[in-house]
Amino acid sequence: MSSNDSVTNAAPDDAPDVFLSYSRKDQALVLRLAAALEAAGWGVWVDTEDIPATAEWGEELAVGIRTAHTFVFLISPDSVRSEYCRRELEQAAELGKRLVPVVLRDAEGVPQELASRQYIFLREDDFDGSVATLTTALATNLELVREHRQWLTAALRWDEAGRDRGLLVRGRSLKAGEDWLARQAGVTEPRPTRVQTEFLLASRKAETRRLRAIIAAVAVALAVAILLGVLALLQRNAARKAAAIARSRELAIASGQQLALDPERSLLLAIEAVKARTTAEAGNALRTAVSATRLRAEIPVPGQTVRSLVSDVAFSPGGNAIAAALENGEVGVAGLAQRPPRLVLLPVPALSADDPCTTFTSGQGATRIAFSPDGRLLAAAGDRSWILLWTPARPGKPVTSPFCLGYTGPPPVTATVSSLAGGSSVGMTAVTFAGNDAVVAAEETGTIVRWRWAGRAPPEVARASRLPNVAAAFSGRGHSVALAEDSGVGVWAPGRGAYASLAVGGVTAVAVDADGGLLAAARGSSIGVWRPGAARLAAVLTTHDTVRSIAVSRDGRFVAAGGQAGAVSVWTVAHPGPPVVLTVSSGPVTAVAFSSDGSRVLSGGDDGVLRVWAWDPGRFVSPLAAAGPSGRVSMADDGRLVTAEAADPHRVWVELGGHPRVLDDVPDPTALSLSRTGLRAVAPANGGIRAWDLSGTPRVWEISADRKVHATALSPDGRTIASGEDGRLRVLQWPGKSETVLEQSRLFGPGYLVYTAAAFSPDGKRLASAGYNGKISEVAVWDLRASKRAFQFVVPGYVPALAFSPDATKLVAPVSDGTVRVWDLDDGSLTVLRGHHGTVGDAAFSPDGKELVSGGAGDGTVRVWELAEGDKSVGLPGLVGDIGGVAFTPDGRAIEAAGTAGAREWPCDFCGSIGDVLSNAEALTVRSLTPEERAQFLHRR
Repeated sequence: MSSNDSVTNAAPDDAPDVFLSYSRKDQALVLRLAAALEAAGWGVWVDTEDIPATAEWGEELAVGIRTAHTFVFLISPDSVRSEYCRRELEQAAELGKRLVPVVLRDAEGVPQELASRQYIFLREDDFDGSVATLTTALATNLELVREHRQWLTAALRWDEAGRDRGLLVRGRSLKAGEDWLARQAGVTEPRPTRVQTEFLLASRKAETRRLRAIIAAVAVALAVAILLGVLALLQRNAARKAAAIARSRELAIASGQQLALDPERSLLLAIEAVKARTTAEAGNALRTAVSATRLRAEIPVPGQTVRSLVSDVAFSPGGNAIAAALENGEVGVAGLAQRPPRLVLLPVPALSADDPCTTFTSGQGATRIAFSPDGRLLAAAGDRSWILLWTPARPGKPVTSPFCLGYTGPPPVTATVSSLAGGSSVGMTAVTFAGNDAVVAAEETGTIVRWRWAGRAPPEVARASRLPNVAAAFSGRGHSVALAEDSGVGVWAPGRGAYASLAVGGVTAVAVDADGGLLAAARGSSIGVWRPGAARLAAVLTTHDTVRSIAVSRDGRFVAAGGQAGAVSVWTVAHPGPPVVLTVSSGPVTAVAFSSDGSRVLSGGDDGVLRVWAWDPGRFVSPLAAAGPSGRVSMADDGRLVTAEAADPHRVWVELGGHPRVLDDVPDPTALSLSRTGLRAVAPANGGIRAWDLSGTPRVWEISADRKVHATALSPDGRTIASGEDGRLRVLQWPGKSETVLEQSRLFGPGYLVYTAAAFSPDGKRLASAGYNGKISEVAVWDLRASKRAFQFVVPGYVPALAFSPDATKLVAPVSDGTVRVWDLDDGSLTVLRGHHGTVGDAAFSPDGKELVSGGAGDGTVRVWELAEGDKSVGLPGLVGDIGGVAFTPDGRAIEAAGTAGAREWPCDFCGSIGDVLSNAEALTVRSLTPEERAQFLHRR
C-alpha cells in the first residue's frame, strides 16, 4: 500500500458488521436473530447463508471472522461444548475482535474470554427487547471497532504478503494509524493485535529509514559542492529534526502500548520520547504516563532466595518507613526518605541455652510483623513460636521473648537447646501492639497471648476459639481479633468473648480496620466486606484472580488485595465498582498493607521485591459538615462545590471566605451562579429567577418571568443578571428592577431558541449565550456596552454550559455530540477537541488559561487538554457518576469534578509546561530501562 492509499478502504464495502458463532442445534433462533439484525441495518455473517456451496468451509469461516468488526458468541450448552465454536472464538480473540456474549440457554463451562464480560440474554419471550439491547451494544464505540477492522485488514494483507515493504503506509495514512493506536491505549476492547502494532511500527521504521537516507544524501551533497554547504546543512538539520520527530512519535506509541501492561516502562519510554523531540504525541504520552503511574518505590530483598520471600509487610505509623518479614525468619526495614530506599535486615540473637526461644535463625516460616503505635518498636512472631522486638532506629540487640508461644510460659528448666531448637511449632497468624509496652499475638490454635515485654511477668493467655484458624487480623491496639476458621470467620474481644460474624468456609485471609468496625475476608477470587454483627454483607469485591492477601485501611474506606497472578487491586468500599489495579512484575503478592492515611499501599510477594504505591492520587471531597447528612454534591459556575442536604435537596451549602453559608429554596443546585465574592447568587426558579444577597442578613428576591427560565448567570461584580429563557435572552440590573432584552422571538415561532447556557467574561463586559432549536445551537458573544452581538457561531447539538478564559480571549462550550469547542475571540478561529463519548457536561479553563478540563455527562470521565498541544488530552476515570461540573482549583494544581455520585479532586501533576512535567516524571521513576528494553525500544545496546 502506498502512502496515497486510504486505509479506510482496506475492508471490502460488503464486509459484515457481525459474525454469529453458534451451535446448529440453535439454528432456528439464530436465523431469527440474524434476520432481526439485518432488518436493523447491520450486516450479518452466518454460515448457513454466507458460505458458497463450492467454498472451502474453514477458509470462509476465517474470512468471515476477519472481516466482521464484532464477534457475537451465542451461548448454549451445545455451543460451549462445540469444538468448532471454540475454534471460532479463539480466532476472534487472536484477531482482537470485540467479543459480545449472548445467552440463548444457560450453560456451564463458558470460556474465560466470555465469562469476564457482561452477558446479553436472548429470550424468546422478550425477543425484540433482547435484540434492542444487542444493537445498542453493537453501536457502542462503533467508530473504534470499525477502525480496528480497517487496520487489521491492512496489517493482515501485509503479513500474508511476506511483510512486503510496498504495503506499508506513510505520510497522512501513517499519522492516522498512529493516532488510532494512541487512542486505543485507554480503550478496553477491541485491543490492537500484535500484527497491527508491528505493521504500524514497521511503517514508522520505514519512514525513519527514508529520512535517514535523506540525511545521507545531504551529507554527500556537502562533499560535492561547498557553495551549497549552507543549504545542505539546513536540509540535514531539517531531516534530523524530522527523524527525531519520527523517533519521538514511535516511542510515544510504544509508551501508549505499554501503559496497561507495565506503567513504569510506559513512563520511561515517554520520557525518552520527549527527550528525542517534544512533539504533541510525546507530550501527551508523558502526561498520560505521569497521570497513570502509581509506583513510588521498588525495594529488592537482599540476597533473595526461595526461603526469603515475603510473608508480611507493614508501614510505620508516620509512613516514613516500611518493614518486611521473610519466610526464612529474617525481618528488614527501609526508610522511604532514602533514595533509592534500601532494605536493611535486622540482627537476630545468638542461640542461647538460657533462652531456647532465641532460635530465630533456624527459620520462622510465615513471620508476622507490626509497628508499635509510636513507631519506635517493631515486633515479629512466626511459626517457630516466639516473639522478637527491635527498635528500628537503633537496632542493636533485639529484645527477645522470655517464653515460647506454644508453651505460653517460660520453657521447662530441664529442656535443652537441641530439643527446643524448633520451638513448639505452634504457628502464629497475627501480631499487634496493645499500647507501646505490650504485644498481642494470635496462635493458629485459637489462643490469644498478651505479653508485656518490659517486665518478667508471665504472659496473659486467653482461648478465643477451640478451632484452629488459618488467618487472623487484629483491630487497633488488639481490642478485637478476627479469626478465619473452617466454619467461617469469628470475632473475639476481651471481656466480650467470641461472636459469629460470617458463616462462610474456605476463607484464606482476613483484615479489619482500626476500630474493628469493618471486616474483610478473602475466599477464592472474591472478598466479602461487612460490619461485625450485621446480618448482611456491605459489599462483595471480585477479581479475576485468586486472592492471596488482603488489607483494610485504618478508617475502613479502602480494601486492597494481592493476587496469585501478581497484581494488587484496591477498592473504595463506599463505591465498590471496578478496582484500581496496580501491576506487579511477576509472582503472587503474598502481603499488602495500607499507610496510616490510606493513600499508599505496600506490597510484597514471591518475586522478592517490595513496592510502595500511591494507589489513588484522587480523593473524594467530603461535603460540608454544616450540611449535616448530605445529599448530592454539585458545582456552581465558578467552581465552588455546592452541598445539598439529604432531607431537603433545595437547601444547599457553599463555602464563602472559609465559612459555610446556607441558601434556601434552590430549585436546581447545579444551575447556581455566584458573584466573584460569593456574596450574591442567582438560579432559575419556577416562575422566574431567585436571587440571594449574603453580604449581611440573608435576603431573597423573586424575579418573575412570563416564560420558563432555563439558565442564569451573575456578573463577577454581582450587579448584572443574565436570563436564558424560552425564546428570549435578557440582562437585568440587580436585583432585577430594570432589564435589557438582547434577543427575542415568538414562542415556538420562526427563529425560536431555548437559551440553555449563559456566562459573563471575567471583566463583565461581555456575555456568552447558547440558544438551542432542537438540532443545533447558536453560540453568541455579546458586547454589553453596546447591547449588540460581537460573534456568532453554530454548533451541532446541545450546549449545557459556557466559560470564558481568564483573559477573556477564548470561549469554551461543551457539546452533546461529545466534543469540546474552543473559539479564539481575537480571530474567531475554532478548535474542536474530541475524546468524550456522549454529552460533555461542563468545561473550564485553568487559572493561566493554557489548559482546559472537561467532564463527561455521558461517559463519566474527566479530560485535561493542553491547548498548545492540539487535540491531545489526558483522561481520568471520574468515579463520580455523570459529571455536571469540573474546575481547576484556584492555584491550578488540582482538578475537581462533581457528579451524581459525589465530588472528587485530583492533583494535576501532569499539568503545566512539558519541562516541569518531565522533571516530575523523572522524579517518579524508580528504575531505568534495562539493556533488553533499550535494545528493543531505543535500538541501542
